[in-house]
Amino acid sequence: MSQYFLAWYEGQLPKAFPEWYADTRKALAVKGSGEDFKRSMVEVYRNLSDNMPDNGLQMVQFTHQDPSVWADLGMILWAAGLHVSAAWTIATETTSGLKKGNYVQGTVLLILRKRLDDLDAFTDELPPEIEDAVKDQLDHMTAIDDQDQPNFGDTDYQLAAYAAALRVLTQYSEIEGINIENELYREKKKGQKSEFEKLIDQAVEIACNHLVPAGFDEFQWKSLTADERLYLKGLELKSTANSVPVPTRNSPKVSVCGNTSLCTPKPRPTKCALKPRGNLAAAI
Repeated sequence: MSQYFLAWYEGQLPKAFPEWYADTRKALAVKGSGEDFKRSMVEVYRNLSDNMPDNGLQMVQFTHQDPSVWADLGMILWAAGLHVSAAWTIATETTSGLKKGNYVQGTVLLILRKRLDDLDAFTDELPPEIEDAVKDQLDHMTAIDDQDQPNFGDTDYQLAAYAAALRVLTQYSEIEGINIENELYREKKKGQKSEFEKLIDQAVEIACNHLVPAGFDEFQWKSLTADERLYLKGLELKSTANSVPVPTRNSPKVSVCGNTSLCTPKPRPTKCALKPRGNLAAAI
């Protein structure tokens, strides 16, 4: 995508700014996975941090729905001496786009600053802080959103919850009970979660309980199971637009409306219809 925009200004950029380059430098990109990739990313961000003033900032655009990836990002930033001071979700895909299926339509902008304060916390102190941060973030988003034509969807709230959790976790230089650097680099078995990731997971569950659908009793909503929330969300989407793809059990788009375990399978573009049957249909 970056090369597409380069086609417009690669001829003019060197003329206006001779010391700048007008190519993507793709060969220098950090690629791969595993420990080597993470160490390279920490080195990159630490170098950026070392070369910016104490009141400076960096902005990272990040899009992903997997809590383990968000946990890795948070630990990489922490290891580089940075903390997330602010975050906001913006729309980067239109609903009328060419891509169909379970795709992320928003991108989170993370503002990074140097972690100058030597703060520490115990793990049992973090959940209440994360809860307050998530609720505050979601309240700001719902307050400015258009009720008739909402700009934020479930995925946006999910990403915002992850970002809010990182704001809390990355502000501390030490978290008692969690060796963050060890958690970052150690090899985990498939399905195994680090303590850092478990805290990230809690953020989505908090968002799920906090975002009660309009007209729904809060106590009843919180008492529903993940499958029941998923079903109701599917009915809601189906009733608003028959042409809208309805989320399935492995759709990350409904993560804030159900247990986060529904998001663990890799997303696949799917379409389905949720049709109530029997007594349930009569009740609805």
